[in-house]
Amino acid sequence: MDNSTCLKCGGTGEIICSVCNGTGRDETCQRCDGDKIIQSENGDTSIICPDCEGTGKQVCKNCFGEAMVECPDCEGTGERHDQ
Repeated sequence: MDNSTCLKCGGTGEIICSVCNGTGRDETCQRCDGDKIIQSENGDTSIICPDCEGTGKQVCKNCFGEAMVECPDCEGTGERHDQ
């Protein structure tokens, strides 16, 4: 790593999302209430919740499910901005 590389992201331009801790999901799913399954439309069977895809959590609103966000120190360039 040379002197122009951003120290926070190591030159990648991205860091792990602090809201979901890199999982891509954060809040409890509203449709299944975190149970991961719901009743089918006819009510006779349980199915995997289509909203959370069986995870019990919604897609993170900060990283949009990507688990990574733009590095705030280098603004995604991967290069150090000396002051």
